[in-house]
Amino acid sequence: DKEARPLLENLLGDKKLKSAQKAQVLTHLGLIEYRSKNYENALVHLGQVYTNHTKAPEFKNALLHLGLSFKELGKNPEAK
Repeated sequence: DKEARPLLENLLGDKKLKSAQKAQVLTHLGLIEYRSKNYENALVHLGQVYTNHTKAPEFKNALLHLGLSFKELGKNPEAK
């Protein structure tokens, strides 16, 4: 995860990145943050998938971990 994070962050700056690819990168970053217990950062990345990439294959996984991140932060109403 420590090695992947900077590579994924660099990819986000690539203007040639297609929407589906950006959703993948954001989801992976969100999952890295979630597994590292950085739930606020996970919300940032996964929230972008939720807001901007609703048709992406990763959407359901991002939504699940978005809810789990809210739950871990004690924000149960938002988790629903």
